[in-house]
Amino acid sequence: MTGLKINGVQLGEDNACVDSFNLQFDNSVQTQRCIGNGNPFPGNIIPTTFTPSGSITMSWSKAAYNYWKSQQTGDALSFEFTLNNADGGYTFLLPEMEVSGDWPDGGSTDIIQVELSYTGRRVPPTITRLPAPIVIAAVDISPGTASVAVGATVDLEAAVTPVGASQLVTWTTSDATKASVSATGLVKGVAVGTATITATSKADVTKTDTATITITA
Repeated sequence: MTGLKINGVQLGEDNACVDSFNLQFDNSVQTQRCIGNGNPFPGNIIPTTFTPSGSITMSWSKAAYNYWKSQQTGDALSFEFTLNNADGGYTFLLPEMEVSGDWPDGGSTDIIQVELSYTGRRVPPTITRLPAPIVIAAVDISPGTASVAVGATVDLEAAVTPVGASQLVTWTTSDATKASVSATGLVKGVAVGTATITATSKADVTKTDTATITITA
């Protein structure tokens, strides 16, 4: 699980260290059975309510106290997190959770924790399917070689494959005293010689390609 947020705030050790988090859904479906149609299976599956509930345990802190206090003020908490898998994952948004929990207790040397139970209130949850990440195959620079006079420029293009992959790359030069390169791949001749220009995928820095630039007088 990643990106756990309460009320839109990312949780961490500096505000509320979460020790455990669990979630279950009660969809309360009902089966409507029909006779006389020759079908031995249920006639209809009837959905009713779809209620998320669960509990969260966190170390006691100012933020945890404010979450605990919401049960007294009638305020709701929102939970948001992402579950990733090889096929992408899912983002869960539970926008209106009613919480309850006992006041935590412990000694002076104990790590004080509070467990809050939560139940969905009026606003239904949202579950968003995340597409599988695109694996970068290669970066290709064109042209692979070029000649440019001192003070002149040549524009290089970088294509990242496969189709749909992020086309963002970082451009660097092996020798800025010979040739410079801009963030968009525009190479400028600085002094006579050669330089190697490299394009590196921002999505996968292990995928690169190079072009050899010859700078002439």
